[in-house]
This record gives sequence, structure tokens and C-alpha cells, in this order.
Amino acid sequence: NGDNWTDLSTGLNIRQFYRIANSPTNANVITGGAQDNGSAAKQASGTWVDWLGADGMEGLVSPTDHLKLWGTSQNGALYRSLNGGNTYSGLGQPSSGQWMHPSNETILYGGWTGVYKSTNSGSNWTNISAGTITTTLADLAVAPSNPNYIYASNGSTLYVTTNDGANWVTRTAPATINDITVDPLIPDKIWIACNSTSNRVFVSIDAGATFTNISANLPALAARTVVVDD
Repeated sequence: NGDNWTDLSTGLNIRQFYRIANSPTNANVITGGAQDNGSAAKQASGTWVDWLGADGMEGLVSPTDHLKLWGTSQNGALYRSLNGGNTYSGLGQPSSGQWMHPSNETILYGGWTGVYKSTNSGSNWTNISAGTITTTLADLAVAPSNPNYIYASNGSTLYVTTNDGANWVTRTAPATINDITVDPLIPDKIWIACNSTSNRVFVSIDAGATFTNISANLPALAARTVVVDD
């Protein structure tokens, strides 16, 4: 429960990770993007490799195959590896942006300038928020139990669709959103971590229409991320 920690960074040059992703099928496999230090991957053997350069950003591991990785660099450039980061190829990015989110082996969502969806592992993308979202996005989350529910944010603005992008509503959070997490079983229940020393963590049970502050007893520090035990 966070009382004791084991150092997993042996052999890893110290760096500042923006995000990390862990394989659901092989707990040893991790990838993460780092400030000014590209993207690193811990392979199934336990060996760390630097598989991308530039500014590492969001990274993904396939939900079904730990050898398949996706990584991004600054402004949303996109790459894919089929062998755990030993080699990679560049993929076309639809617009400027930063963050991605997986749904399954072939369906990916990207938060560039708008929300984009790929049905072929990132080779091609379709804008599913055209006409609603015209800004780059800082965070993106898809409901594990119902991928028709998608949440995206920029600043304190929260964009929500419950029908896979056919319609969107725009909501306002109590503060700038740093991270969004969706309940594993209830698609319209979300938690947000906020960039505020007073309004830090909130929960909503109505897809962001209203929020309840659950920051009591937390230190007066901005909340960078929130994770829910499923």
C-alpha cells in the first residue's frame, strides 16, 4: 500500500518520465516517455532499452502482445515497435498533439488537435470530434467497460462523448485537469487529478456533469495523476 518500495531502476539512467505503461500480459514489460530523454522500454528479459529519441511522451503496450509498443515524441509524433523496442517504424500523425489511449489490439484513440480513432493499430486515423474540439488535448481516457465513453481535456475544459464521438458535450472542471481515470465497471464514473493546491482530486458519477471534491487530508500539492484499484 505504498509503505515500502523496491528500486526497479538498476541500469536505468535517471530521467523524468511523463507517463509509463505496463503490459497486461507480462508484468515485467514497461515503456515510458521522458523529458529530453526519449522513450525507454523494460523488456521481458528485464533489460532496459532506449527505443526512441527526442522528447518521450505517451507510450502504450498492446493489451494482448507485450512485444507490441507504441511511443510518441514532442507534438505527437507517433512510432510503433513489433519486437519490444529493438526496432521501430514511424507512423503518420494526423495533427499536432500529445496523448494516446488503447482500447484493444487494433483500436487506438489519440488526443491530438481533437480526438482521433484508429482501427488498424495506428496506421490510419479518423477525427471523431470534428466540429467540437479544435484545440490540442492534454489528457485522454476511454472507459474500460464501454469504449463508447471517451473523456478528453484541455485546461479545465472536459470533453465527453458517450457514443464513440457521434456527439460531444463540453463541461468545466473545478481546476486544470492533469489526469482522468474512468471506473473499470461504470463508464460514467470518473476521477480527475487537478493542477491546484486546494482543488486536487474529484469524482463524478454523471460523466463530468457534476464533481465532488475528495481531496480531504491530502497535502496542499497539485495532483498529477489518479489511479483506481479495479
